Amino acid sequence: MAPADDGAMGDTLSRSAEIHRPESRAKTPFVAQNDATECAAASLGMILGFHGCFEPIDKLRVSCEVSLDGAAKENLTVGAAVYGLEVKVTRCETEALASMVFPLVVEWASHQYLVVEGWGRAGWFLNDPASGPRICSEAEFAESFAGVAVEFAPGPEFKRGGRQEGLLKRVLSAAGNAGPLTIAASIIGLLLLVPTLIVPQIMSLYGNGLTGILGMSTIAALVGLLIALIIQTALQSLQGVLAVRLTTRISLRLWSRVVYQLLRLPATFHDQNGASVTVQRALLIHNIGPGVSALTTTLGAAILTALTGTIVLFIVDPLTGAVTLFMACFIAVILMRMMQTMQVKAARVVVNTVEVGGTMASALSQIESIKASGLEDGIIARGIAAQYRQIDAQQRVDRAMISMSVVPTFLVGLSNLVITGVAMLQIVNGRLSPGSLLAITALVGIMMGPVGQIMMSINEIQMLKPTLDQVDDVLEAELDPVDYASPALAAPGTLRGEFRAANITFGYNRLAPPVITGLNILLRPGGRVALVGPSGCGKSTISRLVTGLHRPWSGEILLDGLPRNRHAPQVLTDGIALVDQDVVIFSGTIRDNVTLWDSTIPERDVIDALTDAQLIEDVAARPGGLDAVLSENGSDLSGGQRQRLEIARALARRPQLLVLDEATSALDPTTEMLIDQAIRRRGISCLVIAHRLSTIRDSDEIIVLRKGVVMERGTHEQLLAMDGEYARLVESG
Repeated sequence: MAPADDGAMGDTLSRSAEIHRPESRAKTPFVAQNDATECAAASLGMILGFHGCFEPIDKLRVSCEVSLDGAAKENLTVGAAVYGLEVKVTRCETEALASMVFPLVVEWASHQYLVVEGWGRAGWFLNDPASGPRICSEAEFAESFAGVAVEFAPGPEFKRGGRQEGLLKRVLSAAGNAGPLTIAASIIGLLLLVPTLIVPQIMSLYGNGLTGILGMSTIAALVGLLIALIIQTALQSLQGVLAVRLTTRISLRLWSRVVYQLLRLPATFHDQNGASVTVQRALLIHNIGPGVSALTTTLGAAILTALTGTIVLFIVDPLTGAVTLFMACFIAVILMRMMQTMQVKAARVVVNTVEVGGTMASALSQIESIKASGLEDGIIARGIAAQYRQIDAQQRVDRAMISMSVVPTFLVGLSNLVITGVAMLQIVNGRLSPGSLLAITALVGIMMGPVGQIMMSINEIQMLKPTLDQVDDVLEAELDPVDYASPALAAPGTLRGEFRAANITFGYNRLAPPVITGLNILLRPGGRVALVGPSGCGKSTISRLVTGLHRPWSGEILLDGLPRNRHAPQVLTDGIALVDQDVVIFSGTIRDNVTLWDSTIPERDVIDALTDAQLIEDVAARPGGLDAVLSENGSDLSGGQRQRLEIARALARRPQLLVLDEATSALDPTTEMLIDQAIRRRGISCLVIAHRLSTIRDSDEIIVLRKGVVMERGTHEQLLAMDGEYARLVESG
């Protein structure tokens, strides 16, 4: 759906303007960006939320075609079209914004985007995906506004939906199948009411005894209070044990779900988010478990305790009960207003925490390159800047939490003073006995204590939301529709090794020109096709299309004459193997690194793979042989050994189609030739990408690429006879 023309769009917006005048504030829900490239997507999410359509940031990122190139207004128009919003982009001065329809999105300084909710005497109302809602002065706005405004209005195809799930429901969902533990903790909370209610009764009877009214002795009262204390302590200890077990169960369950999901998500998800940031998101699970456990074990009990205390207090003295209930509601209103900004502050802490961890993890994964290039100072500066942002955000939360802890204490003290004054007036008027005063004092504590606990629990739920959002971005991300939602399969159990690419066009960003255009390849079983060309021509992209890591924009990829979705996922993973330049070695035995912990691969296949990869002698020379332990990233292997281990890993599954992307660049010509001969003996179809032209001379077909377009194709001899691009590559190589 294209952006609306100015006439139609103007009619729609003028009708909307009657509802939202420039002087009013069109309040939008806050959507936090995870990094600067998501500002346009997050801003669109706020606009959609205002109109009743709620989408997670991960889906918005995909809809807006966000890439690592940064944000642009095109991201907004493309994303808006997906959801049926009509768009009007205007270049204007600040004064012209007052006549537009709010909310709208503006381009801010440094090519960032944020939402303008309206204008008032205090200034401009902004909702910034980087920092949350705020009021901006006229001077700051005039200085930062970059002159581009984007207005939105629901079109005929717009649909409300994706209702925001309640926070409490999400918390209970995170608890998952821990129902029995939660129920047990709730039962203990109910049992805690028994000693809690016994104490006021004992104090009332004891107080009446002191005044000569029928009551109980001092010793009896002390014994009763001691028994109540012992019961209360025992129940609280048991509740704590259950809370620890619940925390462990929640953390393990969420961790297994997230890891399982990460391994099933398509490569595009990992390309957009980055490995370091994704790992940091997964680690946030450890913050969810304790919070969810505490809430599920204490919130229900606190509510029941407060309700019970209120009912008993009304029975003892309705007037004092009414005053106490009023003061409790007053405290709740004050605290709710204070908590309104906590969620936004907490969101910044979570995002900045992920940024800090991701920055350091990324740096440490490239430590050799950093040290070799002398880039330590730059990395340190970048890390310190990220840490500063995290600390600043955390301090904002801490300051708010100090207020959240001090103000309730003052309000509860004030409430106790008011309630005690009312109760004493009741005694003076003869409506209450001194024993009743003691009981009321205890009941007020029983009621007001849980009120504060309930409000703090609500605040904790608000604080959990940003963390849940980060984890849910992973759990709710769309899986590869081909691999996990396949139609009825019509393919045999194994591949023959035939591959066909028919008029394939593909790119990483639909707002930019495609990387591959009109590609056609036919690779027959046991055959060999080579791709050559300068760096950046799209060779490695093609290798990822062949292996299914990316899906083409248009055209068709066929395996044995059938689309990928007609083959079972296991057939594809066993039948297709990729060996690229990024060799991954895990800390573990050689056997585990070859099989990737797949115990179904026979040892004979492992030995054959190592033999064909010309690595068997190196393995035999190590103490332990196949069970010799390798260090992380293969730091105890040479570059050639690491490449050969990667080749052995691919051959161990006996694939029918093998993609070699500069797979032998670290090997000498003799070893390379021996590996090539072994692969040919296996009868594997090969797609070869190499700069070393000696590797591909005898291929059935050589395809010469430039900027994603096929320039020449043919055999080695045919291409030399053309005296074109390939001939020049041979001369220069």
